[in-house]
Amino acid sequence: MEGHKDISEMSFEEFFSEKDRSPVQQEPRVRRDAPRRSGGGQKGDVQMGFGAVIPKINYSDRSFFLYVPKYGSDANARFEVAIDCSAGVVPLGRLDSSPRGTGRLSRAATFNLTAEGISPLEQFTLIIDGQEVYRMRNRGILFFNNIGNAPEAAALAKACRAGRTVKVDMGELFWLDENGNEKRHGFIIIAGSGFDAEIMMKAAPTKNDIGEIAYFLSALATPNPTVAHFTIEHDGIVEELDGICCMAGNTSVIQNDINLFPDCRMNDGMVDIAVIEPVKTVQLLPTVITAALDPAGKVLGRPQFKIIQTKEAKITCTPSLGMQFDGEIISSNSGVFGARALPQCLDLIVDEFSPLGK
Repeated sequence: MEGHKDISEMSFEEFFSEKDRSPVQQEPRVRRDAPRRSGGGQKGDVQMGFGAVIPKINYSDRSFFLYVPKYGSDANARFEVAIDCSAGVVPLGRLDSSPRGTGRLSRAATFNLTAEGISPLEQFTLIIDGQEVYRMRNRGILFFNNIGNAPEAAALAKACRAGRTVKVDMGELFWLDENGNEKRHGFIIIAGSGFDAEIMMKAAPTKNDIGEIAYFLSALATPNPTVAHFTIEHDGIVEELDGICCMAGNTSVIQNDINLFPDCRMNDGMVDIAVIEPVKTVQLLPTVITAALDPAGKVLGRPQFKIIQTKEAKITCTPSLGMQFDGEIISSNSGVFGARALPQCLDLIVDEFSPLGK
């Protein structure tokens, strides 16, 4: 399709989500034990720091690689590159460089993360000459978490090399916009209307800067969620429920391996429709506690959740509330929406740790 990359041409970051990346050219943070150096902007005829191109992670030849683009610095720069990660500071080598006006400009280079034992999913900081120049955030990639593969770099490469696949479902969301036009979009994890969408909308401005805590702060800033009436049509019956949120889940493992809907799997041919009872935000504490004590939800369940498993459902929300799918906000909706399962339409690579392969 014109204007769209083939998946095989995408980088690791492009395939997952650019939202989880640090913004382009963040102001670098300087290590306390390193001398302060200029970081960004123009110095004479040298562009300091990275220009318009930023570091990114690629997968090739059974390994994950970090691409480091050209980097401008002063005339005394040595361009010693290291990564500060959970394993400590890992030296990667030295960038080739050449004089450029009153400073120096490095050549672009690629480093093998897999060979260094660095996972592309963990948070790490790129360091050049002792200065933190770019931050790769911990990727709370919920889709990856739901697959359940081992996250280590070598294990990821091994799984890709083995190429074992399983077929899984995808959810399809439909909704009517404010003009009554029907819209459709696929979703992998959860779509919904109400409190969850409101949290995501409020968290959007700060999520790139402070990460997942933005959702927590957004929830605290919404002490009295709007209560709506949901009419749910499924399997030839109609259910009438009041609540602060109605969600449709294809799979539902969220942060800290908590399965939001205990029996929800991405290979069961079903979508889980969940309505949260009409409560204040603070009154959701029992559900939060039980989720922490019982992440799978098999013993304590999910108090305050009414869950319906079905192949397809149509929902009417009165009044109309905000909507989202997989964290993407829907700007226009009339309060009528629905979801269905598209069984076994995706091929996923899995390893021996994934519950999907058992």
